[in-house]
Amino acid sequence: LLSIPGDMDLDVRETMKGVLHTDWGAFRDTGAPQDYFKSYDGSEQFHFKPGRGFWVLANDNWVVPEQDVNTVILDQHGIFKLPLQAGWNIIASPFDGPLPWDLVQAATPSMPQTAKLWAFNGTFRAATSLEPFQAYNYFNDAGDGAVLSMPFPGLWSDASKINPSQRNPSKYAAAPPAVSG
Repeated sequence: LLSIPGDMDLDVRETMKGVLHTDWGAFRDTGAPQDYFKSYDGSEQFHFKPGRGFWVLANDNWVVPEQDVNTVILDQHGIFKLPLQAGWNIIASPFDGPLPWDLVQAATPSMPQTAKLWAFNGTFRAATSLEPFQAYNYFNDAGDGAVLSMPFPGLWSDASKINPSQRNPSKYAAAPPAVSG
């Protein structure tokens, strides 16, 4: 399960070596209860974008071509909003550092606190953090249009939920350059 952090639009093919279906394959989860894996077809659905990951099988090492990568746009609370489909989603951190799952849970009030993030390394296991360049499985039972709130670590806290006029401005002085309101 692979991803690329940052705000980008990069076709999976550009990160793979060899021949499709012989040397590599990439899949996305459609969220459907059956026939849920869709194989790489060159469409926009197979572009690395913020928070999006893929299941990739390859005979060679994965290499991301050198390029400029912008940081994602955050809302006024320091949160990146990741739209979800109903059912299973392959998600990733849009940031270049670890994103603790408990922060995502706290920032997403509609998410059940028992919701699990699943990593795969030969077997599935519950994960406590989204690591850069890795992708994870998350089951969204809220339906299409649900949004996962992914707070920038160190910028967001539960205090971000209070009225903006009651915040301590010095606490948020170190915002990343791409923060927009």
